[in-house]
Amino acid sequence: MEAEKIFIETMKRISFVHDKEKMQKTYDRAVLTLDLHGKSVKESTVLLESYIKRLEDKSVKKIIVITGKGNHSFTVKPVLFDAVDEFLSLQCKKLSINYVKKSGVFEIWKS
Repeated sequence: MEAEKIFIETMKRISFVHDKEKMQKTYDRAVLTLDLHGKSVKESTVLLESYIKRLEDKSVKKIIVITGKGNHSFTVKPVLFDAVDEFLSLQCKKLSINYVKKSGVFEIWKS
């Protein structure tokens, strides 16, 4: 219920998810891009969860999640990058997904 409330509030604040979403054709499947710059950890988790569910759609091959390197973080460690990394490590076991992390970017695909 809390996640649903956060999701609705997030959707009201951003213009529309599809404005932030970019799709490119890769053979016969799409690659979705989710840019989380400027989002809170809670907003990012809710959006990421909704994108991961789209991996069930056979037309979606991969999701690229952009968190940034954390250069603008007020702490020593990048907050959003680390939070997404932790979230994905927990989701991998439950949802049979794989991911790799690069400098400020994650690539996610179905196992």
